[in-house]
Amino acid sequence: PYKCDVCGTGFTIRDCLSKHNRAHTEEEHYKSDVCSTGFTLCSVLETNKRILTEEKPRIHMEEKPRILTEEK
Repeated sequence: PYKCDVCGTGFTIRDCLSKHNRAHTEEEHYKSDVCSTGFTLCSVLETNKRILTEEKPRIHMEEKPRILTEEK
């Protein structure tokens, strides 16, 4: 029911449309404390920070992956 006026992309949640609309504007809501670059989305800021600081992304695994082998 929510449609982007610029590109026509549809969303079922209004907040998702609001976040999407930032891609069409030059508003930079989030500023990096590492390189002072501005970003429209928090997720992009976090990715930039990980790249610049070489921080590893957090991965939560309850079990170690298992390698499946075929038994003959």
